[in-house]
Amino acid sequence: MATLKPVLLIVFLLPACQPATSDFDEPGIYVSAAADDPSAELYDLDNLPRFDLELEDDAIESLRDEPRDWVQAELSYRGEVVLADLRLKGEYSFRTIDEKPSFKVRFDRDDDDRRWRGLRGMTLNNNIQDPTMLSQVLGYQLYRDAGVAAPRANLATVFVNGEYRGLYSNVESEDLAFIALHFDDASGNLYEEGTVDFLPGNAATFDLESNEEIDDRSDLEGLIAAIDRVGSDDYLELIGAHVDVSAFLDFAALEGIVGGLDGYCYALDTRNNFRIYHDPGTDHFYFIPWGADRLLRPRHDPGLVHSWLEELEFHPSVWAASGVLLTKCLDDGQCREMFVAALRSQVERMEALELARLGERIHRLAAAARDADPGMEATLEHVDYATALMEEFISTRPEAVRAELD
Repeated sequence: MATLKPVLLIVFLLPACQPATSDFDEPGIYVSAAADDPSAELYDLDNLPRFDLELEDDAIESLRDEPRDWVQAELSYRGEVVLADLRLKGEYSFRTIDEKPSFKVRFDRDDDDRRWRGLRGMTLNNNIQDPTMLSQVLGYQLYRDAGVAAPRANLATVFVNGEYRGLYSNVESEDLAFIALHFDDASGNLYEEGTVDFLPGNAATFDLESNEEIDDRSDLEGLIAAIDRVGSDDYLELIGAHVDVSAFLDFAALEGIVGGLDGYCYALDTRNNFRIYHDPGTDHFYFIPWGADRLLRPRHDPGLVHSWLEELEFHPSVWAASGVLLTKCLDDGQCREMFVAALRSQVERMEALELARLGERIHRLAAAARDADPGMEATLEHVDYATALMEEFISTRPEAVRAELD
């Protein structure tokens, strides 16, 4: 990864515009494959898959007019052609079909049993908020290494009707196929955050993504009621009846370590970018990270996303929790001790993973595709700058966390 140049303080982010065309037309790079899982090679970190999306003219027009509506498409991969539905996605990172859009791809919309390589769908993120193009790949890898249910992710090249649109984060969709890989029983309720916390009256605001027709939220209502009742010495008893506390504290510790702007435990504003799954087999909730395009980088660089963040500290405090499920843990002496132990354990795990070295390897693999990316809104100089900031954050984060615990 690049070496940090402290004097480089210029903001290199360019305004969104229609991307220039590119002559880049390289095949994907495939080194690894797992014979027992047909989807594994799609996300292997040693691979740089290429995905070709073919859209009819009327589908293009539809996406221009209603980008969130689904349209039919064909997805080609290594000679395979599969019918799919897709739409555009994103909030701040949203770009039009004529720019470098993020895509949500589904294979099962017309047939709930239909899969491609075991997948119900795919997520292709444009990395507009991440000039390093590494936050999602490295962040999710850290969660997965800790045993947290988190998506597989790597980088991929994406072409639309033969035109190179750029280098994307290829992220496993958090759907019921994903749930089935991580839990013995995939029949439970999967919720996406509703930009709210676990407070009385908020259960209906969470987006239920499974069992929608039944719409029984009594599991979530029970959790919210328990959180509302918990005091300073009964957290493990009350919350432990609804949440796998050990798994949650690993999730929370990682959120504290990797930084970022949103998520659940440390969001600066509304709760955002996470899911929870209620496993019927254990009768417990488990937290799942999502939207990881701001992880493992300092919050304070205004050129990367938001100018109002420039005064924030380089390293966010692990005690600056804002999600009620963690703040109430910190008020309970026994739970607080467990959280400190989880922080120490996950910091050691982070060091052992050698994320900076992994990032260098991924950058080398994708260098040509990145440099030819016609939709990248940051200059290559800013990419180097942001990558150097990430390297500094990764190398100094463990000691910064330990300093808060000692």
